[in-house]
This record gives sequence, structure tokens and C-alpha cells, in this order.
Amino acid sequence: MDSAHPQSGSRLVTFRIEGLLLGLDLGAVVRIERAAAVTPLSGAPPCLMGALNHHGRILPVLDLRRRLGLPTRPLEPTDQFVLVRCGLRTVVVPVDRVEGLATPGPMLSPEEVVGAPLKGIGLMASLDGITVIQDPDHLLNPVEETAFESAIAGSQPSGSEPPA
Repeated sequence: MDSAHPQSGSRLVTFRIEGLLLGLDLGAVVRIERAAAVTPLSGAPPCLMGALNHHGRILPVLDLRRRLGLPTRPLEPTDQFVLVRCGLRTVVVPVDRVEGLATPGPMLSPEEVVGAPLKGIGLMASLDGITVIQDPDHLLNPVEETAFESAIAGSQPSGSEPPA
């Protein structure tokens, strides 16, 4: 299945970041958890907030706000983490709040909306306006993957404490 364009009958996990309604195919979502402290990594690409030790696994924490050109801000105790299967890796995506499950309606391609080819984003018309559907396979590109691996080679994040 093309995760950027969910098949009919598939479900989306929807969430908000800075008022923007986004969605991920339910099949790519590993779990949803409370936000926890993230360990910054020197040498990590700007789109990564750092790393999280999740039950002994070191996971990259993607700053989707930065990726989408939204204002960045520190994690809040009320934020949530969406753990997403991204290829062979699990990636942590901090979100303001998870809205719930939704069934996609009519789909529009990115080219229909912005007139240019985009990878990793599809659009779905919904009652709330437009939901941006993220393609989990494009959350991290190969350069970011390599930079993350290099950054964690030199530092090991501590536990998973909630943000202050």
C-alpha cells in the first residue's frame, strides 16, 4: 500500500501540530505515549530534536514543526509522542495532541493543490478542512539517517523522563 495515499477503508491516526491537522496511516503507527525528555545530539541534522531511550532502544525524535516550517517550541508536559514505523526504524514524532482515528475521504494529490511534485505528503478533504497525510517512509531521508547514526555513536541518551 502507498502510505502517502491510504487505500479505501484504511484508517488514519490524526493529530495537531500548531493548529495544523495531520494524519498517518494507522498501520505505520507503533504507539502513542506521553512526551518525555529528549536528549539533544551534537552533530544531528536540524530536523532532529535529539534521541529518546525507549525501553532500551535509541530512537530519533523528529522535529516535524521545523520540517513543516512551523515555529519551534520546547516540549510541553501535555504534548504526546507518536512512534512511527519509518522503513526499518521507529521514529518519534512530538505532537501537540492526538485527535483520534479517521477514515480518509476524497484524496487530492499534492500536485493538484500546489502544482508541483512533492514526496511524502498527500492531502485529504475532511470536515475540518484539509488534513495533511504524512508518508512515514519519507519522514527521514538517507542523509538524515546517516547523520543520526553518526550522532548517536558518540552519545547515549539517558532515561525517558517527562519534560519539565
